[in-house]
Amino acid sequence: SPEDSATTTTTAYACSSSAADSPAPTSGRKSRFTLVSSVRPASDGRFVFRGIAAGEYHLRSDHPDKHYGKFGRTVRLSAGTVTTAHLAVPWKARISGTVTDAVTGEPTEMTVRVSVGIGAPGSMAANTDDNGNYEMYVATRGEKLLETVSLTHGRYEQLLTIGRADQVVDIRLKPYVPADVVGLVRTEAGDPVAEQSVSLLVGHNTIATAVTGADGRYRFPDVEPGSYTVMISMEARVVVGVFVVEEDSEVVADDLVVEAE
Repeated sequence: SPEDSATTTTTAYACSSSAADSPAPTSGRKSRFTLVSSVRPASDGRFVFRGIAAGEYHLRSDHPDKHYGKFGRTVRLSAGTVTTAHLAVPWKARISGTVTDAVTGEPTEMTVRVSVGIGAPGSMAANTDDNGNYEMYVATRGEKLLETVSLTHGRYEQLLTIGRADQVVDIRLKPYVPADVVGLVRTEAGDPVAEQSVSLLVGHNTIATAVTGADGRYRFPDVEPGSYTVMISMEARVVVGVFVVEEDSEVVADDLVVEAE
């Protein structure tokens, strides 16, 4: 039980790592666990398996309350002996709340995520339901990042300190208002460069392309807020410009100047 407090609703399972009629150890190779026996702990949290043959087994504890995680350990039983094994069931903190549109107040469908670290086990994510509610149970403790993942709304981030206490975090998100990006491709002398392909990039990824008109101008419509790069490539020459898109505005990028050969 978590933090040495007794629990009476957890079921402990003894599972053989080989066939039920041959519970010999099978270390060094993967195999399916076969349920040998299950018991429900007494009021003091103690459980007893009787009449289990000698061998190597996996003890597993399942709790119907989502606050508790699954926990298991391997034990080796010897003939004619009593083996004592303790199971400490990990506690999970409940993180829940409602995600709504800050303008309309309507519930918003999206993914809410608690990030433990890139590639680290224990990161959790939950999708909102039709009413914008989300719920997740986080086992790892400490300072974690709560964030939203959405293609229609602005980004939300909040640092949480995860402990045993449940937390309610309601999120109000401002919807994206896209902007247009316009710019000019010209020579050093100021002459427009027509029919020139222009790429719009996020990081190293091209997300859109446009072609300049006779006046050397290009336009990227409905660009979400963020940092972008525009780039042209002419033979062995590459010209780039970096800019930031704000909401609900027309962004005029710096001219892309083609140097004379």
